[in-house]
Amino acid sequence: MSKDKFICVMSEIDEQLVERYVEVEQKVLYGAKRRAKRKMALTIIAASLAAVLLCSVFAAMSLGGRAPAFIIPTYDGARYSASDIATVFDGPAVDSVKTNAYVKVDAPSLDELGIIPVPEEEYLTTYRKYGAEKMLDPIGFSLDAKGIASRFANVSGKSIGELDTEFESDRYIGSLYRSECENEDYRLSFVQNSTVFKAFVYPQMQENGEQVNFPPIVLDGMTLSVDQRQSDSEIIDSLSKIKESLFEIFGTDFSDAKIIRNYGSYNENGVDWMHIYLYNESDNPINPYVLVPRSDYILISFDNFQNFSGDMVSDGVLTKCDVSYVENRVDVKNSYAAEANVKLIPLEVAEQMLYNGYVFGGHSCKLCMAEQEAISFEGYDAVGITYLSGDVDGSLVLPFYTFYKKIGKCKNGNFTYAKTYVPAVEVSGLEEYFDMQEEDHSSSGIYQTFS
Repeated sequence: MSKDKFICVMSEIDEQLVERYVEVEQKVLYGAKRRAKRKMALTIIAASLAAVLLCSVFAAMSLGGRAPAFIIPTYDGARYSASDIATVFDGPAVDSVKTNAYVKVDAPSLDELGIIPVPEEEYLTTYRKYGAEKMLDPIGFSLDAKGIASRFANVSGKSIGELDTEFESDRYIGSLYRSECENEDYRLSFVQNSTVFKAFVYPQMQENGEQVNFPPIVLDGMTLSVDQRQSDSEIIDSLSKIKESLFEIFGTDFSDAKIIRNYGSYNENGVDWMHIYLYNESDNPINPYVLVPRSDYILISFDNFQNFSGDMVSDGVLTKCDVSYVENRVDVKNSYAAEANVKLIPLEVAEQMLYNGYVFGGHSCKLCMAEQEAISFEGYDAVGITYLSGDVDGSLVLPFYTFYKKIGKCKNGNFTYAKTYVPAVEVSGLEEYFDMQEEDHSSSGIYQTFS
């Protein structure tokens, strides 16, 4: 029997039952009438419920066992399109899959992930990075490199060899000047291209038989070290004297600091690595919303392994580190300019986009995506706001709802969270963009959903 005929028949049950009830009622006594009336009423109710249940089954079957599809918002008058915001994710410009992906992050708790709360404002500011460039300056580069090398020698108490400078052309970062000098303990490297000047201080690898060591960096008699068991504020306070030495070496001064801790799933000794940024938050309008400062900074990078990832050293004090200094050759305060105030979409809408797989992932490698297991973000553990931008000149800097879902526990007791993004502002062309992405995923054989 077809579904339409079945529903039609079921819709006539009430009248047939009532007619039968009248016939019976005319043939029985009053007491029997009452019993038959109660019986037939229950029969009518049961038949009606059965009809509703069977109709629901047919409806569910017609939908393939799924709830009605979420209607993706159109936002036809939005300032940005889905294709625009896809540019903020790293990956090949051609034949790349940038959606339906998530990244994994490990941490002892959500508190360690540095989640920026969702603001209460109705509108959020978007920014655009302008691609100002400068001509290469070989004389300025040489003076900067020599000055830092000389000051490092004074502060470390170790003489440094002569700088060896050369001009290079790199396909990714363009033309640049590169210079290096070293002694038995440290190696200094300098790079300048059209937008930045960078200086690096590395400890020299020292071999003692089969044992390989990296000596700590010692400045003004103080060993550069941190105790990862301390809080961020305690660590920053413990570096107050070292910071003065670093400011002297690089000829700068910063008032703010932030710490980023990375936890691996296999490490039983705390962090895999710890990055400490010294910078001025006010030097760039997007500094409060991004992990890596978009202005000048000093980076102290601690590794918690001796030779390779997994070769862990300590669950307490870390001493293996290198130091880098990034100085922008352009006006970063004005190169990232506020572009627009865009309406923040309701969290409820972002949640529906999340549950239906309309997300923008943080990683675009097809092979990595193919290895990801489809997960459900239903009942996610946390949500915040993250500003993301591409690394190309003229790129947008846009806010995203950032969702976290606990998906496993690490060997060291930490937890693994899946993290993915939904645009936090109104975006046009979402349906067309995701239709295109679905075709790309299907043709690649790695299409995934979160259900």
